[in-house]
Amino acid sequence: MQNNMDLELRASVAGDEHGLAPILHRAFSQFNLSVGIPPHVDYGNVEIAKKVLHEMLQSPSSYGITAFDNASGLPIGAAFLNFTGESVQAVGPVFVDPDWNNKGAGKALMNALIERAKATNATSIRLVQIAANTQSFSLYAKLGFQPVECISYFEGSMDENLHSGASFIPGFKVKMMEESDVHACSELHKSVLGHERETDIRELLQTNPGNSWVAVKDDILQAYTTGFCLEGHSIAISEDAFKTLFEVVLCEKRGCSMTIHIPGRIHPFLIDWALKRGLRLVRLRVY
Repeated sequence: MQNNMDLELRASVAGDEHGLAPILHRAFSQFNLSVGIPPHVDYGNVEIAKKVLHEMLQSPSSYGITAFDNASGLPIGAAFLNFTGESVQAVGPVFVDPDWNNKGAGKALMNALIERAKATNATSIRLVQIAANTQSFSLYAKLGFQPVECISYFEGSMDENLHSGASFIPGFKVKMMEESDVHACSELHKSVLGHERETDIRELLQTNPGNSWVAVKDDILQAYTTGFCLEGHSIAISEDAFKTLFEVVLCEKRGCSMTIHIPGRIHPFLIDWALKRGLRLVRLRVY
């Protein structure tokens, strides 16, 4: 499928990660450095980018589109859709070689993904966008996306300062997620954000089982995380449930740097809590 004389799009295939990984790393690191986001955030090196792309290209629930420069035949970017069969599909990552910015490649990739999502009978499409990237934000808005949440990303590890501020709220039981918890986690996600995420939660549990945890109170699921890391997400009924889940996992992962995503509209007071705990705000994203 060709969009113009300069660009060709085709479905991504295994092996594309070798040509795309340097582009993914360069696109994100170059932008992040320009706005003061730490360089290790988002595909910190080419090998990390290659690993992420390889896993997506091997996953039956991911569909990618790669853009090629017609003149050289080389890839210049790609976009991915997580089509799980659920009603809301997820976009990302979307990236274009910085040398191809403002040439319509990003718009062409997004239009192709939107058409693919329509073909899977998706009722809507979700994506998460760095708030500082006003150019991409404008593109997505023109394509019909509407912001519903601002997510704050914090980083920290278990050190003396963080440990001294820990407060464990009684009544909660925190344990590693099991397969039997997945459906309840998806239902919790639906009750908070309006759509299920069962396939995604199950896949993350299977690929990174040590990162997924749940918090239960009175035998009722109160919170879960698929990892306090860049790729994970966390949902909670209450701020107390979120705090307890994070505190326990932080102790279990002593010495490891962790990332938490706080939805400011749903849990606004957690932002102040995170700052007082000594966590560092590294970026804001629009959902």
